[in-house]
Amino acid sequence: MALKKCKECGKAVSDTAKSCPNCGAELKMGFVDKVLVTLGILTAPFWLSFLYILFQGSSSNTQQASSPPAESPNPVAPIQSAPVKPSFDTDKMCRAAIATVMGKDPAIIETYGHAAGMTFVYYKRPSDNKLHQFRCRIYDDVVRWNFVGEGLRVKEDDSELRQAVAGDVLQIIDTREDGGVKVRVFAYQDL
Repeated sequence: MALKKCKECGKAVSDTAKSCPNCGAELKMGFVDKVLVTLGILTAPFWLSFLYILFQGSSSNTQQASSPPAESPNPVAPIQSAPVKPSFDTDKMCRAAIATVMGKDPAIIETYGHAAGMTFVYYKRPSDNKLHQFRCRIYDDVVRWNFVGEGLRVKEDDSELRQAVAGDVLQIIDTREDGGVKVRVFAYQDL
């Protein structure tokens, strides 16, 4: 709390006072206070929109989690699915899925957070150091992913990712919209 001078009587007055306790004169807001209030009012719609978009993505993802995606024919028979071991947590599965889709070494992909059932991962492209951020969610054997800022890829023309675990091996099957299939197998120690 700072003191300022009353413009009417010249006495020291608290900067939080609305009127001077000595002469009763109304104290007006200073220029800086007016600018801060104006900026707050002008930027409020932006921040509210930002929060709406942020939480809308979280709530829509929560709804998707309650009903797993519909089954689709898989041209490649996955390895026999076993109960997920604690060693293959969602971090490892998401890193493997993004490595498969993007054709990258999983060693360059890092986890940087979790929210609303999502796992957030990133990598820096070695050629130009450009940052690529993704989020993914595991539904039983289906992996849904997107670039951060997009909706989860669930349209018919998107590739479909499935995962299966057997012992210390994780298999990612990427069925592309053009009918192509990419299969990558990851040993536990590679993730």
